[in-house]
Amino acid sequence: MLERMTWTGSPEYRPSPVGGWGSEPVPYDHQQFPPQQKPLVKAPLRARIDPVGLETRGDRGSRRNRQQRRKQGWFGRVMRLYGWRVYMVPVLVVITSLLAVDGWRHHGAQKAEAASSTRQRDSHALGERGKGIGIPIGNTLSDRTKKSGALPEGISFTQAGQGTWSVLNGPSDRYGPAGSKKFFRYTVEVEDGIDLSPLMGTDAFSSGVDSTLRDPHSWIGGTDQIPGSEGDTYSFQRVSSADDIRSAESAADEDDKQHSGEGAVGFFRISLTSPETTRQECGYDIQLETSCYKPQDRRVVLNYARWVRGAVAFSGDRIEYRKYMVNHEVGHAIGHPNHQPCYIDGALAPIMMQQSFGVANNDIADLDPAGVVPPDGKVCKPNAWPYP
Repeated sequence: MLERMTWTGSPEYRPSPVGGWGSEPVPYDHQQFPPQQKPLVKAPLRARIDPVGLETRGDRGSRRNRQQRRKQGWFGRVMRLYGWRVYMVPVLVVITSLLAVDGWRHHGAQKAEAASSTRQRDSHALGERGKGIGIPIGNTLSDRTKKSGALPEGISFTQAGQGTWSVLNGPSDRYGPAGSKKFFRYTVEVEDGIDLSPLMGTDAFSSGVDSTLRDPHSWIGGTDQIPGSEGDTYSFQRVSSADDIRSAESAADEDDKQHSGEGAVGFFRISLTSPETTRQECGYDIQLETSCYKPQDRRVVLNYARWVRGAVAFSGDRIEYRKYMVNHEVGHAIGHPNHQPCYIDGALAPIMMQQSFGVANNDIADLDPAGVVPPDGKVCKPNAWPYP
């Protein structure tokens, strides 16, 4: 005899208790066979996060297992779930960091190489603060010197640049007398951030520097008669590629070691520089716009304010004054650290006289009372050349 079957499915297709799966369905008696109901769950639903070892209901209900899990702590539970994979996390972090740094370096190298085709970023940024050669060292300004050393009125100019310089393209062959006693290579550079529209662009500045140094009245045009350099002759070559610059610096460094700074091979950077950066490079004890030579950086600092406006002594002739700027500051770079006075009243001023502040000895003496210029009343005429 068949035992009574309990069916919890659809009542319309409930099998007969006596007829099996092939019998006709009979009406469902709710009283005789009440449907089974699941208990109502009132607790909130919780998502289960257990990607590795799913436990049985018995395990979850075991008080002993729950106590063991609490004793393990967070690290034990993580180890139980993930095992040896936990130890791979710091290794992967280190590898990812190394790959990121290497990629950044490679990207930076590509950018630097691409930028060097026309204007090459100079690796020498703003140098250590300090006075350059050619800066007045007095403590006060007389009314007379304030007038003779003032910056003339004129067009506007960039007051502050970025403190870095870019090398302008334009290499040249060596020029000057054959067999010259001293040979210097140089770059032509412009501080980043300077607006060159008053100068008609970088080409105008670059060609102005080159044409000045190539002129037969410049340093290539004769035999030096300045005390300490008597008999010296000079030749120059402009360089602009990174390789040529490194080679020039290396040769100058080696020559300095052998000749105690008085070698026959040298290198310097002719750099057009904003007034604010010039003050940081050269000093600003005497508040007049000036230029200088910074020997520790081998940098000829040409003050942009002076390049645009000129000097009172040159009576508005800015082109002639720019030639003086180049020749005077390059004179410091090739071995003339000292200045000169006006020797003959009414004659052309020596190239190493501080003509930016005037051509009268009395004016210059006010800037440096203990210097080489005597307050003897002599007045010279402005002059831009070593060999006029």
